[in-house]
Amino acid sequence: MKVDGEENVLLVDVGGGIGRDISEFKSKFPDVKGRLILQEKHGLIKTIRGKLAGIEPMGRGYSKILINENVIPDFGASWKATSLDMYMMSLAASAERTEKQWRELLASVGLRVAGIWNDDPGTESLIEAVLEREEKL
Repeated sequence: MKVDGEENVLLVDVGGGIGRDISEFKSKFPDVKGRLILQEKHGLIKTIRGKLAGIEPMGRGYSKILINENVIPDFGASWKATSLDMYMMSLAASAERTEKQWRELLASVGLRVAGIWNDDPGTESLIEAVLEREEKL
């Protein structure tokens, strides 16, 4: 994709703290076209809002996290899914997560599962996660 207009997003600094890196980019390339966005926790964005000239804080609901991972059904998992889980346990002392475990894990960091897509339940899936709640600092 070619970024040739002011309205197009050029760079998103994810977890950029107070915006040091994206600010430095802007100072080194002041004439670059495209929007510069800082994505960070809501509480931190509130404290620095207005202090970063030409850099936008990313608003709630704007971003999505896409996770490409196996999702084992909570009930009635196929032999393929359960054998993969056993394989992971024997080789790496780990395990595949069930849908419920994915939802709990993501909820524990303030994310909500907006959708899970797959061709065959228990195999490679695409998990879409969005910010569930605002951070309280």
